Amino acid sequence: MPRNKVEKRKVGAHSHEQMQEALQAVKDGKSIRQAATDHNIPFTTLQRYKTKEKETQNQLLRLTPNYAVNQVFSRDQEVILKDYYIKCANLFYGLSVNDCRQVAYEMAKINGIKMPKTWTENRLAGIDWLRGFRQRHPDLTLRKPEACSLARASAFNRETVNHFYDNLEKVIQRHPAFADGTRIYNLDETGTTTVQKTQRIIAPKGRRNLCKVTSGEKGTLVTTCNIISAGGQAVPPVIVFPRKNTNPRMAVGTPPGSLILANPSGWMNSELFLDVMKHFIRRTGTSKEYPSILLMDNHESHLSIEALDLAKESGVIVLTLHPHTSARLQPLDVGIHGPFKTFYYSAMSSWMLRNPGCPITIYDVGALIGQAFAKSMTPLNITHAFKKTGIFPFDRHVFSEEDFAPSSVTDRPENAQPENNSSVELATTDQQQILQLEDNPLHRRITDSPRPSTSTAEEISRDTMSPSLLENLSGTEYSEKPPVPVFTTPEKSVLNVPSDLSLLPLDGSTSQPTVIPTTNNITEINLSVPPRIKSLITPDQFRKPLKAPARNGKRKPRKLGKSLIATDTPEKNAIAKQKAAKRKKEIKCKGKKAIRQVLQSDSEDEMDIVLNDETDDEGDWIETEEEHNITDDLLKRPLVRLPNEGEYILVQFCSKNQKIYFVGKVLEERNISSSDLYVSFLRYKKGKFVMPNVPDLSYVKDEDVRFILPKPTVSGSTSRQQSYYVFPVDLSQINIR
Repeated sequence: MPRNKVEKRKVGAHSHEQMQEALQAVKDGKSIRQAATDHNIPFTTLQRYKTKEKETQNQLLRLTPNYAVNQVFSRDQEVILKDYYIKCANLFYGLSVNDCRQVAYEMAKINGIKMPKTWTENRLAGIDWLRGFRQRHPDLTLRKPEACSLARASAFNRETVNHFYDNLEKVIQRHPAFADGTRIYNLDETGTTTVQKTQRIIAPKGRRNLCKVTSGEKGTLVTTCNIISAGGQAVPPVIVFPRKNTNPRMAVGTPPGSLILANPSGWMNSELFLDVMKHFIRRTGTSKEYPSILLMDNHESHLSIEALDLAKESGVIVLTLHPHTSARLQPLDVGIHGPFKTFYYSAMSSWMLRNPGCPITIYDVGALIGQAFAKSMTPLNITHAFKKTGIFPFDRHVFSEEDFAPSSVTDRPENAQPENNSSVELATTDQQQILQLEDNPLHRRITDSPRPSTSTAEEISRDTMSPSLLENLSGTEYSEKPPVPVFTTPEKSVLNVPSDLSLLPLDGSTSQPTVIPTTNNITEINLSVPPRIKSLITPDQFRKPLKAPARNGKRKPRKLGKSLIATDTPEKNAIAKQKAAKRKKEIKCKGKKAIRQVLQSDSEDEMDIVLNDETDDEGDWIETEEEHNITDDLLKRPLVRLPNEGEYILVQFCSKNQKIYFVGKVLEERNISSSDLYVSFLRYKKGKFVMPNVPDLSYVKDEDVRFILPKPTVSGSTSRQQSYYVFPVDLSQINIR
């Protein structure tokens, strides 16, 4: 049955106008039964409304039934719930269908609101209630959100965005040519794979399992680097293919003027970005007399010193974004790459239809990129993307406070102490007074608020619904925020109550209301105190607040990235210094090796065995510098002596185009009967050498032995782990196998 089917009521289906006409017909002389038949209204219903009209002296205000009286929440209470749902969605912590039902149940439970029995049994609000709630609030919808990392949600805040706009404003003021936006560019990479994402298709109803053929299970990555201008122009892209060398077939169908590069991983790196910078300077005609602004993220490959030096010499001002803000501040991410990917996948689907049974290869990607590039890189899309980010025309106030709301979750005060989330404490004494009054019989009669008949503190604490107040409710601990006022009594009124009741002030003050004794054991009370507020505990109060806890101080702080003008001298020198320190650390870690000297043992549990056991202190840690850096020049030198049995040697094999080296262990020395060495070869595997399962034995001539290696360190020599050998020499500069 469809959910949007309109239910036809047998009772109460009449409208206000129908009832008004029927009552007027009775006044004009018709019988009630005849008027009910003529206007399609039940006889008893019309008779009842006629009686009510007579009792109220023809002043009936409602001529239709009030079905809203059966609703669990009032209109104001539902508005509070709706605002909480919207708040969670704006903070990127949106509630699912079950979460919304759980919040509604908790709110009814804590506030003592009458609810259906099924709510208590399931500890959830009914699904029918949620459907009706959405119909009463059409501004709510059910959507599937995009995934957003915590770093991206917290990084986009007012401080970091203002810092970027400060740098942009400073750069724009440097040259008059930047005023019209034609010299402001944005550069960014996107992945284009050989496997497309499926799109919606037309299919018969009732069939659940639908598939569409793709090019493969896991595609090959081809990086596409796009460059656009705030004036609406697009620079020919740079395409990085996952190959060691480029091939003319890769450029077939690409946009005219595209730069084709190759990298085995298919990713952009610092060496390739230097070629990208040359391509940008050549295609845009940038010079010191006619400079350009290049906006891009601060990925490590973009901040190579060679590329920054070239940019500065050629008049390119490089401005980087703050980390994790490119999704909102980069025009390519905001308005270009989305349509580009859509058109790219559409072109792939069309290619698959034209070539059934054939997979897409990297040699077909160029033509697909060309089709998507022409359709997505339109002047209208480009100019709207720059306008939406506030880059051109320059507008630092393009983002509202709602855009920065997700970052408020991780805002922490400087000297904040870790919060104790075990209970929610009351902030003010006024709230404590209100909670005490809620259990007073007089308060119940004044406010006329429904109270739970059977729910007690034990029952509420037993209904554990995390993360809410139901989890840790005890005594009068409710919330940090004051209750929301939803109802007030008149400022001055007279109420008749039993005289034996003890009265409490309604505003928390020491003044008492005026008590006037009367007959029949009834006391007349003159309420000359401020109006009483009917309290409502809202979801903001009984649920755990969406706020990150304070840090414990044990975490070591690290220097965060920021937006910077990378081509300026101070920033460029800082980048160069940072990269030099990183490179120095890598060389130091590579040049020195910590080796634990232990005696050779016959036990299989020894994990580190050094063949040279001549050591003064057993078990001490020592650092040894590399003895040799093996190069081709070193291997050209003649051997001083021939290797002995048990030594490890470096053997050379020559092919037509290259020299290949293998490491072997001498099993037999050269003797009179044999002119060659009998050698067992090792296999090179991930920077280490291992003995093959099947021994690789061969005779080697003296002239093929190019170097006698020092004794290696043997590790992993157990019954379950294969032994591997590490030589204290650097073999990375030769073609080792």
